[in-house]
Amino acid sequence: MVRYASWRVYFRSFPLRTRLLFLGMFLYLACFTLISYFSGNNEFFFYAIVFFSFFIFIVSYYLKLRLTNWLLALLAFHWLLHFLGGFVYIGGTRLYDFWLIGHFFKYDNVVHTFGVFLGTFIIYNLLRPHFKLLNKMALFHFSVLLVLVVMGLGALAEIGELIAVLFFHAAQTVGGYLNNAFDLVWNLLGGTLACLVIGRYEARRLKKK
Repeated sequence: MVRYASWRVYFRSFPLRTRLLFLGMFLYLACFTLISYFSGNNEFFFYAIVFFSFFIFIVSYYLKLRLTNWLLALLAFHWLLHFLGGFVYIGGTRLYDFWLIGHFFKYDNVVHTFGVFLGTFIIYNLLRPHFKLLNKMALFHFSVLLVLVVMGLGALAEIGELIAVLFFHAAQTVGGYLNNAFDLVWNLLGGTLACLVIGRYEARRLKKK
């Protein structure tokens, strides 16, 4: 009871909008976890458990992570895009496999690019207080570091897909080598675009000094 009461006090210390965001994330994660389980979709049930683990981590360390409501809302939206990609079909084609532009750009690429774009801002939010960006060269080095970090996180996501292939027979839905390689390419694009935005913001800060 003491632990529950402490957790309740901790959660109530969050701003109201933050609590509502967390509540919404919890509800749809719970819904997709149940849908995955009862539909026999072991791959997405595994993903749901992973996302729930991230969710618990984010809530537990929210005060230290310094995530804004905008970042939380966009993170929730990205997770929603992921689940929609696995459960929504258009003309018999799973949304994750649906081509948006010819055979060049598909829904899966959107999720990867947007996810890493968003992830770069989250990592920036975490690392920025620990770096002194006194000139453009320092800013460039910091941007390279951001891209490398989020590319590493993207690689962890690919390892998650490998686990799904090995243990949940998801080879056909995950795709082959080219799919994996292009995922990394779109990850790089998302991280680079985010660093361009961050670079412009930090450059303005340098001019004001």
